Amino acid sequence: MATLLSQILQHLGTAAPSCNLVFGSRFIALTDYCGSELGRTLGLDSSTLARVRLTLLEDCPPMSLHLGLVRISLADSTPFVDILFDTTDSDRNHPVFAHLSYSPLAAQVIEEILPPLRSSSKIEIPEFGIAVRAFAPIAA
Repeated sequence: MATLLSQILQHLGTAAPSCNLVFGSRFIALTDYCGSELGRTLGLDSSTLARVRLTLLEDCPPMSLHLGLVRISLADSTPFVDILFDTTDSDRNHPVFAHLSYSPLAAQVIEEILPPLRSSSKIEIPEFGIAVRAFAPIAA
């Protein structure tokens, strides 16, 4: 998956030829993620922070006490996307329930470029759940 994302970014011409992505994973309490984690990641942009929190709480299915978090960042530690996993242990466990795109490019890659590749790629490309755009809207 890392190789595929790097190749897509290179193809779009948005990154240096040796585009490196950094993957990190951890468990985090839902209250910590929606509170301090998003606050640190989004910085002082309070309107975007409020919109992202509201979208997570209104559009996502009920979330468990703890989340599995996979953060994909660019090599300079700029967040690219967060992938949120349900940690509930059940027969109907659908682990990935949402993703947060931190830039228009991340949203484009996950929402427009990856879906057509699912049927034509030899690599299994997962579903990323509900799309949450965690960046300021672009003024028209």
